[in-house]
Amino acid sequence: MMKQVVALGALVVFVFMMATAHAAEEAVEVSVTGQNVNLAKALCGDDAPECEVNVLKVAEMLDANGNALGEYDGKMLHYLPADAAADLMTGDAHADKTVTVKGLFYDSAQAIMITDFEVVVAADADDGDDDDDWDDWDIWIPSDTTTVSQKQEI
Repeated sequence: MMKQVVALGALVVFVFMMATAHAAEEAVEVSVTGQNVNLAKALCGDDAPECEVNVLKVAEMLDANGNALGEYDGKMLHYLPADAAADLMTGDAHADKTVTVKGLFYDSAQAIMITDFEVVVAADADDGDDDDDWDDWDIWIPSDTTTVSQKQEI
């Protein structure tokens, strides 16, 4: 009987400690732009052991009000398992890409629970135009030539 009371007391203390620890850590809503990198390669370089775990290397972190949280620049944040983070957490689908994520940040764990993310597409160095719009090219074609679309009938 005494062992059961002690075990029950220990369980109550454990639950109280966990609840207190959990309540002490309040998540902060953030928007983070950074590079999605392989954890082992980021820490060990090219000689890194095989690892499929990715982390977010922070370039800019903003709180819900848009205020910069500069003390996190260059830090690596771990992704907490969530459906929205599945494509970022592991694999090569978004490896070494710049992403902007939105979610809840847990400071003491250096972890983020992602609610949404998007891959940032870098603009070209000039004006961002890829010069793939053929209609905008200024090409002069003499009027007396026959084009492929003009067929001669026999």
